[in-house]
Amino acid sequence: MSHAVSFLFPWLLVVWLLQVLARRPGNWRWLLGFGLVALVLVLLPVRGIPLGRWVAGLNYQPSIPFLGCLAALVWKNSFQTEIFRPEDKWAGWIFGGIVGTVLYPLALGLGNFDPYAWGWTFSALFPVAAVITIVLIWKGNRFGILLFLSVVAYDLHLLESNNFWDYLVDPIYWLLSFWMLANAALKKLRRGKIVAAVNA
Repeated sequence: MSHAVSFLFPWLLVVWLLQVLARRPGNWRWLLGFGLVALVLVLLPVRGIPLGRWVAGLNYQPSIPFLGCLAALVWKNSFQTEIFRPEDKWAGWIFGGIVGTVLYPLALGLGNFDPYAWGWTFSALFPVAAVITIVLIWKGNRFGILLFLSVVAYDLHLLESNNFWDYLVDPIYWLLSFWMLANAALKKLRRGKIVAAVNA
């Protein structure tokens, strides 16, 4: 199952790229056409390996939240409707920014503790993730659904990793979240300076 799921990210990525290049108004016919073209491309054998599996060879595994965000982007381009509201997106960026910042610098050797080990066996990571998921769903935040799907995917071993961290966050999702948060902070700082200059 994890082998089949590994084709989902390259398939979504190719569909999104085709949508961007086509610059066409979205509808289900275009989505079906792009989906079929993307399927052919990701299954195309290159040196005996399907093109979609070359992503796995790069040792990159997209997390469930990042897959959900990419799927939502494809949906928006196809049907011109948003799955996630602004507050849902911000919950995702905050989660990705914080979780990635906690995980990756320490996992890369910054300090004497590697939190990645928490993902192998039951640890504080699991109840913390459960509480965040429950609170978000209780508040009606749709990002909580992606976290719930992360838990389900982990229980079903849908990704090729057995570490729970990899279901919650990945390097690209973390960097994108960090950039979105930093960009928002800079805009807020600039607006504050403009207001202060006007009031001066």
